[in-house]
Amino acid sequence: MKELGLANKTVLAIIPHQDDEVIGMGGVLAHACLCARSVHVVLVTDGAADSGCLSVEGFHPCMRWNDIAADISPGTHEHDLHLARGESGEWFHPQPEHPLFPKESNDERVTGFACPEWGRRRDEDFLRVCEALGVGSSQVTFAFHDPDAPEHIKDGQTAVDGRPLSPEEMAERYAQVAGHYIKHFQPDVLLTTAPYEFTPAPNDHWAMAHGAARAAEDFSVARVFYHASGRLYRHIHDGGALPPGLRAVELPEAIWEIKRRAIGEYFRWDPTRKLYATAGHSVPQTFRAILQAPRHIEYILIDHCAP
Repeated sequence: MKELGLANKTVLAIIPHQDDEVIGMGGVLAHACLCARSVHVVLVTDGAADSGCLSVEGFHPCMRWNDIAADISPGTHEHDLHLARGESGEWFHPQPEHPLFPKESNDERVTGFACPEWGRRRDEDFLRVCEALGVGSSQVTFAFHDPDAPEHIKDGQTAVDGRPLSPEEMAERYAQVAGHYIKHFQPDVLLTTAPYEFTPAPNDHWAMAHGAARAAEDFSVARVFYHASGRLYRHIHDGGALPPGLRAVELPEAIWEIKRRAIGEYFRWDPTRKLYATAGHSVPQTFRAILQAPRHIEYILIDHCAP
């Protein structure tokens, strides 16, 4: 991975929401932690939208870690011990007697009908996964909680005060956040998500990619690496074509092992709370596509912004 040129550089990763830090860029981020001068990670949104919360509370089936990573997980993973099998054969976590994450509609973290406590739980998981990649908590900034951030963006937010945001308006909000932290950290290299998605714009990955590109140009960042999203990994895994401009970067075995271990952190069971790590239950199909791929690679679009 020396061709990426991260040695002795200041690297800033700006991430829309939890799990993007490991799905598309976990290998590059782990590599940066080993060779860069400094590494900083900014999480933009609050992560509190309700779709994943409903998964955790048992409304949607889960997947067994041993089915996702059978070749690298000997024995029965603790996560799998807490699964039950449905009538049609799917695996799921039994629905609790009481909601794990009470839903509120007027909380500071809420996007529509969402779960504030769910967002806080995802923050904890995010910090643990970052640590597995080599990023300490002192290197992580939660933009949604930062009073100095120019925008406080809620997970999945497509409207403000009831008015729908246009794609341009969403990109501008993300550009303001990206510009604020680019100015603060002065990175040589910016890592963020790629604009390729399979849902119509505006969505958070698309807005993050376009906003970050605008901010990087404004502040003359030398290079921007745009990383594939989870949906793109599943698309490629199922035989779909690679979008133009994306290149495959081979991960060395040591870096791959760091990324694999970090993904595994999203399947951790917490016996004291009787909860399991959150992102593992919103994107297990993505983790399967990554871990069962024939090659250990990440897909990156590299933009040289400044000479």
